Amino acid sequence: MVEPTTVFPEDAFYREIGRRIREARLRSRPRISQRELADRLGQKRSYLNAIENGVNRCSTYRLVLLARALRVPLHEILPLNEDDLAGMGDPEDPGWTLIRVEELEDLMRRNAG
Repeated sequence: MVEPTTVFPEDAFYREIGRRIREARLRSRPRISQRELADRLGQKRSYLNAIENGVNRCSTYRLVLLARALRVPLHEILPLNEDDLAGMGDPEDPGWTLIRVEELEDLMRRNAG
């Protein structure tokens, strides 16, 4: 049996995803602007800006599209391991939940399809 893993509150989770998207976009060569990335996704720049700032939440499908457009593996965008959780809040906070890795992977598969 796999031990449950701690997942931080949703707002912190989406802020971290946005930060990772922004970092991947800024380190891409040639550098990709928000407008160019938004165009690749068929979205407005303001939508991408809101994702990068953790305001908008996007589907697993859209995360896959973002990773492809940025030419990075999906795991670079998704904070899934214990190191990623460092500094994301207090696990004793009621906003935190425990979830088994298999449950998270299953949830991601269902949302991707």
